[in-house]
Amino acid sequence: MPLGGFTVDQLEEDLSDFNCKFDGDQEFVDKMNSLSTLLRLEADDLINETMAYATNLKREDLDVAFLDAFEAHYMKKKKVPASVSKSRAVLADLKPTTAGTPRRITKLDVSAMEMDDDPAEITMPMFDCANAPPHVTEFTMIASASGPGWFVNRTDSGKVVASHGGDTTRERKEGNNSPFNISVKQLAAAAKQSYGEPKAAVALDGMNARLEAYGEDVRAANASVMGDAPFTSLIRDGESEVFIIGFVGAFDGRDVSTIELERDEAQGAESVTVDVMALDERCFFPGQMAVFSGVNRTGSLFEASARLTAGKQPAAVVRTCDEDAVVWVAAGPFTPSTTAAYEPLAEIVQLARTRQPDVLVLIGPLVDRQSRFLVSKECTESDDDLTAGLLRRLAAKMKGSSTRVLFMPSSSREAAVVPVFPGATLREQWKEGVVEIISDPTTLVVGGAEIAITASDIVTHLSRAESHTSSNKENTDRMTRVAGHMLEQRCLYPLYPPSLAADIEGIHKACNLNGKQPHVIVAPALLAPFVKTAYGSVIANPGSTCKGASLGTLMKLRIGLSEIPEEGSSNLEKYTHVSISKI
Repeated sequence: MPLGGFTVDQLEEDLSDFNCKFDGDQEFVDKMNSLSTLLRLEADDLINETMAYATNLKREDLDVAFLDAFEAHYMKKKKVPASVSKSRAVLADLKPTTAGTPRRITKLDVSAMEMDDDPAEITMPMFDCANAPPHVTEFTMIASASGPGWFVNRTDSGKVVASHGGDTTRERKEGNNSPFNISVKQLAAAAKQSYGEPKAAVALDGMNARLEAYGEDVRAANASVMGDAPFTSLIRDGESEVFIIGFVGAFDGRDVSTIELERDEAQGAESVTVDVMALDERCFFPGQMAVFSGVNRTGSLFEASARLTAGKQPAAVVRTCDEDAVVWVAAGPFTPSTTAAYEPLAEIVQLARTRQPDVLVLIGPLVDRQSRFLVSKECTESDDDLTAGLLRRLAAKMKGSSTRVLFMPSSSREAAVVPVFPGATLREQWKEGVVEIISDPTTLVVGGAEIAITASDIVTHLSRAESHTSSNKENTDRMTRVAGHMLEQRCLYPLYPPSLAADIEGIHKACNLNGKQPHVIVAPALLAPFVKTAYGSVIANPGSTCKGASLGTLMKLRIGLSEIPEEGSSNLEKYTHVSISKI
């Protein structure tokens, strides 16, 4: 991928993913392009580095002065000689880029999201914490020299950063203990520890089965256009208009005028170049299932006149109940990257113990493999011992509570598991009766409402891989579109190839929505927390509990079962209430 290439529109879109912004000044854009060339960082890596630095500084409004400070910080961190830093000279020689360049195809390097490589530069502040509540240190695995004062003296606690619907609190009727069923559907089996193998026949069968089912859904949503017309071969030539279906392969994200469409047939794989310039909206990512109408006059270039998409899938009908269901979700990391004190986790568990939601879902990493503390001399425990110890403390704290506690290890960042998605199972001896270990992904059913949960960071991966251009682009919500791909594509991880170590066969088995749409999808991402609605479902990114040296967020979800009419409803969008707030 070429260095630089930023434009005003693209930077505004990239920074908004992290809840940051700049004033639209071309000088800021030129400085970013200059830094990309100077630091030899591809565009996405530079975005990740600058956003990590902004998070540490708690900055949201960015300017050229911020970039100057970042440049000095990065040079010091990477120990680049000062004589190399000549961004002003580079800036003077850099030609402005052309506005309106579409987003590029990118592959997220999660390792680039680390907040800082120098622990000394994000040393926790020292505060007087003589009056710290006792529960704050109940999950401290290794005491921090700075103590818990940084957490006790936090600001903006309880501030709502994203919401949907109404109040998420609930008054439990006296003597009641969750008068509805709560069940967990484990979607992933233990991942196979095999890499670099060719596609298994089972994986190909899974892909073809998904494609066939998607084609029928598209036909149902566009019955007046398609009728009973079949999908033709990708390479069949002719002058009449036909319909084709396949997976999106290679395309140039900077100029999406053509894409490659691929499909495996009984007689072998087929691919064709699709000219999409006639489409008003062009939105593509690798591995996306797509249906086009158009003409293939030569057999090698399909001229698309329209792209047809699928509609909403059926969802389970949920019946009314006397009480509402309350689910809390917190996603790791649960401690700053320079400590193992876990004060934020202790606060969340204390709140859950007091207020007793029906379910508390903790999404890993519990012990983060990217934590710099784990490789520091202060860390005297192994990854396994830390994980086992935290689970024991969590079980002891929640023992006797009416709250059901679920823990989903992170497929990519959990230190104590093999980093393969789907799966991330833990050792049997670590499984406590009070804390249930669930697979990634999992479907949680509460009072009939289905909540799909995944720790794969798919929203971040899709936001980097997607290329989108439209005449109405400024009037559409990007995160709604990106998160909505999971529903339109009928898959909790529709990106291929994946942006994390993955078992392809497992993805098709575990992530396929199987003809039924969840009422809620919870998908933690490295991006700013959000709650969106798409295809009648609610999609939420609860954010992370800790971001570098900064505190993050906790999500509270209330399904208004008492608000549902007597005949029941399969669309719970207006009965779902979500609040994401600062811890």
